[in-house]
Amino acid sequence: MSEENKFEPNVDANEASELSESAMAQSDELLERRLGDDLRESEAVEVENKPNSKMSPRERKYTLWFIGGAILLLGVCLIAGVLELKFYGGGVWIEDFLVTDEVDEDGNAITGRQNVFMGNEDVFALLMTSGSDSPFTIRWYHEDELLHLQVGRTVDNKLIAYLEGSEVAPLPPGNYRVELAIGPDSEAHRTAYFEVEAYELVLDVQPLQPTPEGHIDIENNRSFIEIPFAFDEVWVINDNEWVINEVKIVIIEDEPLFVIVVDTALAFGNNDEDIAREVALPIAQYGLMNGYYEQAKSLEVNGEAYAFNEESDSIVVTLYNKQLGGGYRVRFTPNDIKMR
Repeated sequence: MSEENKFEPNVDANEASELSESAMAQSDELLERRLGDDLRESEAVEVENKPNSKMSPRERKYTLWFIGGAILLLGVCLIAGVLELKFYGGGVWIEDFLVTDEVDEDGNAITGRQNVFMGNEDVFALLMTSGSDSPFTIRWYHEDELLHLQVGRTVDNKLIAYLEGSEVAPLPPGNYRVELAIGPDSEAHRTAYFEVEAYELVLDVQPLQPTPEGHIDIENNRSFIEIPFAFDEVWVINDNEWVINEVKIVIIEDEPLFVIVVDTALAFGNNDEDIAREVALPIAQYGLMNGYYEQAKSLEVNGEAYAFNEESDSIVVTLYNKQLGGGYRVRFTPNDIKMR
């Protein structure tokens, strides 16, 4: 190329760089303006397509009510979870529900809350409420098997139910629970858990009174502690022979009874008390006058002799009819017999 045709820029390198940067800045500014216009147009289209989002005063009021109610319900649930809400219904509040081994005459737990019992002990379920007295159902379970159902009404805001254990009929060992419910088939409102330990009655009778081989206790009564000491005898009284099945001590609520069980074919009705007493009196006198009563007083059971009281203790004659499966019991006091 000839020198005439050459193009020579009339700016130096620094000036060229500044011009280039200025051109790029103007280009970026133009692009931003275009993009901004497009974005605003898009927002305008979206706003045009949206429904009117403003709520009326009536709608706003109901919405606030709904939100406030939800917050209140949540608060109640939290309080119930933290404070164990005790409202039962019908103006009744459950204050406590527990099991214990002893209550006083006012229905208060003497030893407080218990969860382990021996088989010979009674187990008391104690409900304490406030408000109006109301009916409740108590369900007792042993290893998930329903044992007993009791229905009662609180009196002065207390209800006591119990499961009975005794020396001769102890509660079986294992895990128990007692449920408090509104009705027999309703869900449990409260549940108390406890354990019963095995109990076995051991009687050390001195002197020993072994039961003869082949002897049968015709009463077969296992509700009380019995200590028989005379078996299968025949007493001849006024030319009459009486078959004596057993002569024994029977313990009822820590009180001893002197009992003579007679195997007889006689039958007595509810209106035959005078006749039964006439039949039983000579039998009671025979037992008293021939040393059986003194023998009963001499026995020691687990190191303790029972102190019979001749003025108040009972001599019981049971006239038992095996065919009828029952008997008629007649009671006397030792003094009563001696006076006749």
